Amino acid sequence: MPILPACPRIVTCHDLIPLLFIEFYARRRPHLARLRRLPQELVRYHGARRIVVVSETTRHDLHRLLGVPEANIDVALLGIDAATFQSHPEPEEKPALEREYQLDRTYVLYVGSGDPRKNLPFLVEAFAANGLAGPTVVALAGALHAGHRPAVEDAIHWCGLRGEGDV
Repeated sequence: MPILPACPRIVTCHDLIPLLFIEFYARRRPHLARLRRLPQELVRYHGARRIVVVSETTRHDLHRLLGVPEANIDVALLGIDAATFQSHPEPEEKPALEREYQLDRTYVLYVGSGDPRKNLPFLVEAFAANGLAGPTVVALAGALHAGHRPAVEDAIHWCGLRGEGDV
């Protein structure tokens, strides 16, 4: 995005995760990484005529972290058109994927990042509390952050479950 745009612009912000949780994304020296990124974000959002965000939380984060006036921010919740976005797999696709990922029984699929802000130990606890363990497994699609792995493994152990595969 140009620093000095020739015309007014509208900017979309999905989240400020790289500022909020920089310790998960910066390879080293998170404090310095935040200081380097902050001016870019200030220019991006304060230079926009309007900002579209995908949640009230992001709206509040922009105001709290960057001082953007809430009156300049519009919330447009994300959604899909179910008629357009439907899966139509080939008949052999599902069994092949289930074999490849050892999903030979009923499963709950989690798709997302595996860092602490997603609270995967709570997912494990909720899964165990609902009595789904045994015939049902939780399949995590996404990398589990190395620093978060012990908490997830502790939850698995505490709930009397067993971790298989990459967990």
